[in-house]
Amino acid sequence: MSLPMDEQHQNRSHFDEAAATWDDNPHRRALTESIATSIRATVPLRDDWRVLECGCGTAALSFDLVPAVGEVVAADASPGMIEQVRRKLTRYPTAKITPLLLDLTRNASPRESCHRAPKPRHS
Repeated sequence: MSLPMDEQHQNRSHFDEAAATWDDNPHRRALTESIATSIRATVPLRDDWRVLECGCGTAALSFDLVPAVGEVVAADASPGMIEQVRRKLTRYPTAKITPLLLDLTRNASPRESCHRAPKPRHS
């Protein structure tokens, strides 16, 4: 179920405006680090994987995980968020992250294939 067009526009506008200071929130950063730690602990990441992160925002999670995988495609529907990803990449040019403006309510997923993580292993 997708949002009506006016709500989609409002959401996109909100994230475009918030993008420049998104990473300044310490709670958000701690949550991202916790998610990355949980993924590393439960998913056997491989350095030959190409991973798609949908709704990446400023790609903080992508930057945390990219050392463990071959490449991350960081996709978001907000042009402002994708611009922040591009700005980060100027500071970290060796990060294998490809920013992608992608609205899955309007566009199909990328044609290039990405690896699907196996079911997480449980402790």
